[in-house]
Amino acid sequence: MPPPPPANSQRRYYQNVAPSSTSLLTAQIHEEPRAAYAQGPRSLRASASSGSLNHDASSVAVPSSISEKYVLPLDPDAMGKSHMLDGPEPDDSLHNPDPHRDRRSDRGGTIFSARGLMNLGCIFVLAVGIIALFAGYPIITYFTRHPLSTLGGWNLGGINATGQIPVIVGNYGLIDLDTPDDVKTKTDYVTGKTWQLVFSDEFEVEGRSFYPGDDPYWEAVDLHYWQTNNLEWYDPAAITTRNGSLEITLSKKANHNLNFTGGMMSTWNKFCFTGGLVEARVMLPGFNNVQGLWPAIWAMGNLGRAGYGASLDGMWPYTYDACDVGTAPNQTIAGLPIAATENGDTGHDGVLSFLPGQRLSRCTCPGESHPGPVHENGDYVGRSAPEIDMFEAQVGGSGTPGKVGAVSQSAQWGPFNHAYQWFNTSDNLSIVDPTRSQLNSYMGGVYQQATSVVTMTNQEAYEFTGAQYSVYGFQYKPGFSDAYIGWIADGQLAWVLKQPGMAADTIVEISDRPVPQEPMYLIMNLGMSKNFGTVDFEHLMFPSTLRVDYIRVYQDPDNINIGCDPDDFPTEAYINEYIEAYTNPLLTTWVDDYKQAIPKNRLVNGRPTLCKICQDSRGTPDRKEEATAGTVTANFTAPLSPRVAMASLRPEMRYNQGNSPSTTNLLPPSSGSGAPGVQAALSRGPQLRSMASDASLNESRYSGKTSSMPVSLSDKFSLSPDPSSWGADLSIDHPEGDDYLHNPDPRRDRKNDQGGHIFTSRGLVNLGCLFILGAGMLALFAGYPMISYFTRHPLSTLGGFNLGGINATGQVPSMPGNWGLIDLETPQDAYTYPDFDTGKQWQLIWSDEFNVEGRSFYPGDDPYWEAVDLHYWQTNNMEWYDPAAITTKNGSLHITLSRKETHGLHFQGGMMSTWNKFCFTGGMVLTSVVLPGVNNVVGLWPAIWTMGNLGRAGYGASLEGMWPYTYDSCDVGTVANQTLNGLPLAATVNGDQSQNGVLSFLPGQRLSRCTCPGESHPGPIHADGTYVGRSAPEIDIFEAQITGEPLTGQVSQSAQWGPFNAAYTWFNTTENLIIPNDTISELNGYKGGVFQQASSVVTETNQQAYEGTGNVYSVYGIQYKPGFDDAYISWIADGKLAWTLKQPGFAADTAVEIGPRPVPQEPMYLIANLGMSTNFGFVDLDHLQFPVTMKVDYIRVYQDPDAINIGCDPEDFPTQAYINEYIEAYTNPNLTTWRDDFKQPFPKNSFLGEC
Repeated sequence: MPPPPPANSQRRYYQNVAPSSTSLLTAQIHEEPRAAYAQGPRSLRASASSGSLNHDASSVAVPSSISEKYVLPLDPDAMGKSHMLDGPEPDDSLHNPDPHRDRRSDRGGTIFSARGLMNLGCIFVLAVGIIALFAGYPIITYFTRHPLSTLGGWNLGGINATGQIPVIVGNYGLIDLDTPDDVKTKTDYVTGKTWQLVFSDEFEVEGRSFYPGDDPYWEAVDLHYWQTNNLEWYDPAAITTRNGSLEITLSKKANHNLNFTGGMMSTWNKFCFTGGLVEARVMLPGFNNVQGLWPAIWAMGNLGRAGYGASLDGMWPYTYDACDVGTAPNQTIAGLPIAATENGDTGHDGVLSFLPGQRLSRCTCPGESHPGPVHENGDYVGRSAPEIDMFEAQVGGSGTPGKVGAVSQSAQWGPFNHAYQWFNTSDNLSIVDPTRSQLNSYMGGVYQQATSVVTMTNQEAYEFTGAQYSVYGFQYKPGFSDAYIGWIADGQLAWVLKQPGMAADTIVEISDRPVPQEPMYLIMNLGMSKNFGTVDFEHLMFPSTLRVDYIRVYQDPDNINIGCDPDDFPTEAYINEYIEAYTNPLLTTWVDDYKQAIPKNRLVNGRPTLCKICQDSRGTPDRKEEATAGTVTANFTAPLSPRVAMASLRPEMRYNQGNSPSTTNLLPPSSGSGAPGVQAALSRGPQLRSMASDASLNESRYSGKTSSMPVSLSDKFSLSPDPSSWGADLSIDHPEGDDYLHNPDPRRDRKNDQGGHIFTSRGLVNLGCLFILGAGMLALFAGYPMISYFTRHPLSTLGGFNLGGINATGQVPSMPGNWGLIDLETPQDAYTYPDFDTGKQWQLIWSDEFNVEGRSFYPGDDPYWEAVDLHYWQTNNMEWYDPAAITTKNGSLHITLSRKETHGLHFQGGMMSTWNKFCFTGGMVLTSVVLPGVNNVVGLWPAIWTMGNLGRAGYGASLEGMWPYTYDSCDVGTVANQTLNGLPLAATVNGDQSQNGVLSFLPGQRLSRCTCPGESHPGPIHADGTYVGRSAPEIDIFEAQITGEPLTGQVSQSAQWGPFNAAYTWFNTTENLIIPNDTISELNGYKGGVFQQASSVVTETNQQAYEGTGNVYSVYGIQYKPGFDDAYISWIADGKLAWTLKQPGFAADTAVEIGPRPVPQEPMYLIANLGMSTNFGFVDLDHLQFPVTMKVDYIRVYQDPDAINIGCDPEDFPTQAYINEYIEAYTNPNLTTWRDDFKQPFPKNSFLGEC
């Protein structure tokens, strides 16, 4: 035991409570202080005085001090004055104003003065403004916006499947506003009755997103579809809308440790239907003769979510409403029936079923977790997640001869027939055209039974074979007896299954399976899996795209049934209760992963018709079900309370009810002898803790007891804590002489008050300030947004798939007020220009006048141009290209080359381009330029040129195998070094003399016509099935040089070609080479080398068109027609035609066994740069003056009005998808090669026998 406390000590207990106002109190155990506290706040701590209050001041025998000489007695009456409240004093009138007495002196007034009314008016206006801002505006907005419809799903148009709010502007209804009126009814395929459109999506809105929350009806998933061992990751980024169709793209793109990326989206829990007709107009992906793709459109019951394994466990593929062995795991009980253990899946020793049992079956015990409803006999309705497949496209396979495009149209069923053999008699199975449709030989396996027919489809309805659309669908009536499912292929009825085909099967002791009665939702996906068949990687081509023009749902007008939570088959409450199973794809099973129990089933080890005792969570029989033949009688011992009912509903889940974080659970648990005292103290209310004093509260100097405390100055001037002891009347009703001072009277005092008027200068200034403040707030929060909205000019997307939006580096450009393709500063007389060939007036389609001062061309700062930040190592340049070297000044573009140490180099220049922002195919480019430096000092390399969009200048990996090719033949011209096994010999001699006569060091055309089917290629495809040869060709508007004797300013105007002619000699006959003025223009002596062949003419230019010699502008340009035959390129110098090359100059060359090279057909972008390199010629550093600047007054692009073709991603020469797939090659300049640095292979080449 602990020692007892000292006799005089006080035992103090401190409450262990939360840190609140009450927790700072201490429970005082002594009763005497507690009694003192009960008398009121009189007994303060003992005074530090040695005398009692009854002693005279003179009798105090203490040493005299100055403080004592000025002490007043504690009794005010002893001071010699009366302190009664009613005692008059001379100055009482100052303190006691009297409204009645003083009304003559007061300045009178009324509330209805002008000043009062104006004040009230200002307050009213301010209040109305605040109410309008915070109440009126939200109310008006609420009633004027178009709410999303809730029809078709319990959360449709509101909270979607992931709890986010979808937004789709202007098109909210279940029927798409773009759906034509003439398709809003349709004749059903079975009875011929006219049915009504209840849902449609035409996918006309461009660029829709299907990420969670972005669409009111559809949501794409972000997961791996492991259930069928898919080879791809499903990513929402793979799905969008374009050109009036939905596009789901499967690409060879690494994603989550998988090598492919595809897409799947559904209307789960947003739009559902029960019965009806679903049609979709579809273009299938890939070819009609290459196996491996798995595109599908299908439907599933809303109680299971595709891709979310836990939600499907024990739900799919069941469609069943009977209580028998069909609901049990493996479709057996105690090894019976025998037929369910043999003649099943031969891959699993003949076992029929591996299903875990129907989770929500008709056998579910009363009180178990089940969404309902309930039959009249008290049984639950069997619930599940059945599946009907509109189509799964395949090539070849069961039911089709050879490699032919076909669609498998099926339904999945559970439980299973004996040997998966359904009753496919002529009464139950109707195939409309047996010449193109036949029963699928696959009938099922341990996880599903399938009723399927394979139909040869339209062979032109494939992306790369015909590119046509075809209509697929299914029509069904749910339930038993006259229920059916009919499938549509190529717009015609293909086959019909009647429900008796899935009637009771006595061999495996199961009952009828109804045509799905669950509310069904739509699913669309594109992927690959070896579970579905052979995947022919060698011939598949990526990316491949499933395109859907529209999807529409019709129903019998006498039987409209849409919604995901119908009364007869509810789903909402059940999904909400187990929402994680529907939103977490990592939960693959209901029991093992989600840790939920399967509801208890009434079947026992006897025959399936018997029932068992359903027990509560404690294993105690609360209710008894007496087993009789065909009847169930439930006897309940007592009604279950809600708490007990909940426990019995989920016996496996226990929640220990610990103390919640409230004020009560901060108290310690009751234990030991001291705890009750603490709790009792708390129950008595807050108590003050004892003071740190040796004297009790009864030992106060006011209690008559003597304190031993020494005298202090503060003690002598201390008053009693009881005011009544002071001797004065403290009654509230007691009058005092100065009351009038405290009671002013406006009427009495009006004469003494200073009058006033509302319209004073001060009042007007105050009111003006309020008005200006209010107007400013309105302008800031209302006026400015409205003015900005109505005056801004949106960026055009014409000319590039991301023009005016996301630029090449993924940033958003900003260029105030001048966003169009045609610069607002371009003169009207320059909007047309006669072409240099025929004189026809061509149309201006793009221009940049560079009149905006101080423009920046850093990435993201301009909608059309972007400057690079890199070393142009390809031509051994001596400078670093930096965006800081380029700007606009005095109405011109300035690109400056300066002597500046940067990145280990001694010079800084600039290069910028319109890559992937503005491109054109064919036309005329004109630019007005002042060349840098002087006309007689060698070494500068200014240039304006063009290149195909599939290669980005300065980014080596993107150019390998692409530049300088322009070729569309499949021969030796596409292979490395332009030879195969040392042939042809002409490609090994008479070539580059510095390389022992070898003709070519090119690595081969990466995207050639020889590319094997299925290899990575941007397309398109020729009619013969071969790819169009793609590349990054180059046409130079000019490269300025200084040569000759004496030194003279010239421009080299050329095109680069690949593959190469023998000895780099093209067919420059008089028919193919035209030089109008051979006194100033002549064929360039340089024809090429191992990395390029050039067709070039050098023209003497205006000698005054140099920065340091005349500083005048001169016009240079190109005009060209792409392709073969009558194709050509013409160059302009000093505003005149300088020379023309016709395409036959690059016809087939039999000496090196190559085909013709077309005038570039790729979408071309513009490049402007200023640098130096000894590769281009001698650099006279002794005489060059730095800095030097190339000035560009304008660049304008014209095209024949009958052949407008602008954009970086035209349909006939697409680039967007390919660039996106290999975006790092186009954005990382440190990747210098495609194979070695970027680690990507060249596509296989059929000429090399690699296919």
